[in-house]
Amino acid sequence: QGVLPTTGYPLIDILFGLKTPASGTKPVTLIQGPPGTGKTTVIVEIDEILTKGLKFRKGEKPGERIREFYNSRINEDYSQMMAVLNSVDINNDNPLFQAGAKPKISILNVSQSNGAVNNLGERLLLKENVPFVRVGNVEEKISKKLIPNWEDREKLLKQFGPSGSYVINGTNNGLKNDMYLKKYPIFVTFDVVFEDESPKSSVPETLLIASMARKKLIKLGDHKQLPSHGLGDKREALVKEEIKNGLKLERAPEEIFSLENRKTYRTSLFEEIYEGDEENILDKHFLNINRRSVWLIAKFVSELFYDGKLKHRDEGKDQWETVSEETLKIMPVIFPEEEVYGDEGYKSYRNYGELDMVLRHIDEILNEPAQDEAQGYRYNPEDLFILSPYKPQVQTIEEFVTIKAILNDFEGGIVDKDALAILQAIVRNWAARKRFSDRRVEDFIGNAHSLAQDTARFQDEIHYMRHTAFKRVFGVQNIRNLGARKISFEEIKSIQFSVATVDSIQGQENKVVIISFVRSNSEKSIGFLNTYDARQRINVAVSRAQERLIIIWDPTTLLHHPLFQ
Repeated sequence: QGVLPTTGYPLIDILFGLKTPASGTKPVTLIQGPPGTGKTTVIVEIDEILTKGLKFRKGEKPGERIREFYNSRINEDYSQMMAVLNSVDINNDNPLFQAGAKPKISILNVSQSNGAVNNLGERLLLKENVPFVRVGNVEEKISKKLIPNWEDREKLLKQFGPSGSYVINGTNNGLKNDMYLKKYPIFVTFDVVFEDESPKSSVPETLLIASMARKKLIKLGDHKQLPSHGLGDKREALVKEEIKNGLKLERAPEEIFSLENRKTYRTSLFEEIYEGDEENILDKHFLNINRRSVWLIAKFVSELFYDGKLKHRDEGKDQWETVSEETLKIMPVIFPEEEVYGDEGYKSYRNYGELDMVLRHIDEILNEPAQDEAQGYRYNPEDLFILSPYKPQVQTIEEFVTIKAILNDFEGGIVDKDALAILQAIVRNWAARKRFSDRRVEDFIGNAHSLAQDTARFQDEIHYMRHTAFKRVFGVQNIRNLGARKISFEEIKSIQFSVATVDSIQGQENKVVIISFVRSNSEKSIGFLNTYDARQRINVAVSRAQERLIIIWDPTTLLHHPLFQ
């Protein structure tokens, strides 16, 4: 009935801070973990403590035992340390966990995204003797490293049921649909429930997860990043269609779906609780050290999104990491956007001028020598994230990078059948959309195998494509190489080169991040920047970077948004 046994109070009252939990117990803990602050580390540490018991070392005095964390780095981070200690309630003699005893505790780690669940599972794999299982019904959603564990889940679940401690990892949907998990009623509730990415959950999803916690609910996430999906565009469109067909409402659709209301629909219970608990009745923690990024990028993120409260990993040290003018670059490009329509009819945008700038920076970064020049280059293709809020821009960047890699191979005498088929598909798709028409290019890709025998002509055709065809049609000139190093098709095919939309990379990180914001028009229309979650999306994008952040934008358009000002 949504009542936590440790308090006897209705769960919803505890969540909203209307009731004070019974003395000495903290049944609900909220942990806000901004980008790179070690939220996953906190979950793994608590999982390990709860399943293995406390870790001790001998003190200097006879018989003295000093508590240690399994992850020694937590001792260096007060915000992480307090989040762990309060979550386990070691100091309060909570019956959930007795110091020195081997615990018998069931734990559920649940998250909205498979990416977060996989990341957590891979971290648990590195731990010795932490019994866990990755659940879910769709093999394609499971990371390669976790496949053996996932395939053994029926056997593992049988072992977990009768005795001992265990951890179950899954997404909201995976928990509901796993064919083996559903067989056992014991896995309906758990002693401890971690709800990771809590701000992305809708209110019903959050309450469903919370009702699975018998003794402790730990909600983690960052409401300054991507919010929950709320109604979503498709559901809103469906409601509006019903209104057209005669559905009677007391309020006008414009009022129901106002910007303020749409924001309310997407405000998570986590945000309501965290920001609304002004009297600090609940156990709340803010992880405040960014360990992901060099100090300049960490400070940039902290000032823009966290009121300067987010520290960086070098604070307190005598020497900070070296940064340069290459660490954070904000590159203006004034080139008109192009309006496009997706497969489902939604209007979107791409910008070839910004694409050209992306290609240029890819070449510059991949040709940068390592500090020790004997080691070759500083960055590899897998070290890059290329991001944009607009899918057509992401797709077009990926197409051009792929074409460039294929032409690199062609120049080196490698004419791969798979590569040629992809090149043909891209160009023919452009031609079908009436976006590209060049008979010479079409003849070349249609006869590339036979033309390859004539080396001189073959190289002439490649030179034409690189220096003339795409520049004439798209205005893109960086299809040619700017340095000696050339990305190969094999590197693209093995997905070592990361191209992703902003929504798909929350929780991930990489050494270099290049962002193309796309919008550039005389009407100063800023599109997604005028939505209720624009600030969160930009936070997700810029906070992925570890060593380099390159922002490509049109200031004459985007300076109409306060964040860019």
